[in-house]
Amino acid sequence: MTIAMSFSEFQRNGGLMPIRDELPDDFFIVCASYEIDRSTAIAESMNEHYSTESSIIYVNNEFTQGSAGMRTSESISRIKHSLEASSQQVNIAEGSLLDLRIQLRTLRKNLEPVSETNRTSALTIDVTTFNREALLTTLTLIRCWYPDASVRILYVSPSEHGEWLSRGCKLVRNALGFAGEHDPNRRSLLVVLSGFETERVLHLIEEHEPTKVLLGLGNPPTNSEFLARNRDEQKLVLARQDVERFEFPANDIVGCADILKKLVTDHIDEYNIAIAPMSTKLTTISVFLIAEAYPDVQVTHCVPDEYNTEDYSCGISDIYIDSLPRPLSG
Repeated sequence: MTIAMSFSEFQRNGGLMPIRDELPDDFFIVCASYEIDRSTAIAESMNEHYSTESSIIYVNNEFTQGSAGMRTSESISRIKHSLEASSQQVNIAEGSLLDLRIQLRTLRKNLEPVSETNRTSALTIDVTTFNREALLTTLTLIRCWYPDASVRILYVSPSEHGEWLSRGCKLVRNALGFAGEHDPNRRSLLVVLSGFETERVLHLIEEHEPTKVLLGLGNPPTNSEFLARNRDEQKLVLARQDVERFEFPANDIVGCADILKKLVTDHIDEYNIAIAPMSTKLTTISVFLIAEAYPDVQVTHCVPDEYNTEDYSCGISDIYIDSLPRPLSG
């Protein structure tokens, strides 16, 4: 069950503690981003007793240059400064938003066990500002190399989002390792966990040309003020034929996975199913659990042309704490 509290309460309660009493975590993993407030929040709220053997700061190289470069550099510097006090070593892993080969190679290099007898058993991942494809790849590698580890998930929600988050579409592709199976004798179903990016949803529909679309509304959201905006953003998509709305909890990994599991089991005998995680990173983890349990399901993603790097989000609101659930039964 996902635990939620205000970030100020989290800080008053002492901030981040190790997973195991009196033992350091084996890994702490975070993504540095142009969203400075959210990107640095967890690292700068570590309890003085928190320690970890190793920390990994993942960053996409596209955001270390151009208009986003100064903001991302500030995030890296602040996170690194905080982690140096609690980690025996801090590694910066430079991946790529656009090139999945670089993304995979970087994550493999930094997450791979140092030996076959590696005893890694406690990992903490701050998933807040990971791009979804890198997060799915990270979870896949962890599940492969550390199947018995206790994996803590941390997510920080913003106080507010900018007027727009992304624009355009470079390409639509399946997430690495989640191509699913396509049966030409079946119709196609696109399941979208939507947020504020209607343009990306429409690009996905145009690319997949599905027989049916199930458009998810995050209710409850991570911030009650987001619900009305989410409803409004969906109007253009709901005006299309063969689009139906469903609701999912945007603030609960298992709760969202349970709803997706029912949708998948209800439709998998008749449809080729593609799922697009476009809501919170918590629900991206829910999609990971479903794709892991149902290999026929494709995870699809629209890569935007442009991100609102200057005004993507503002402030921090709540923190969500959970553990990566064990694999679901298909």
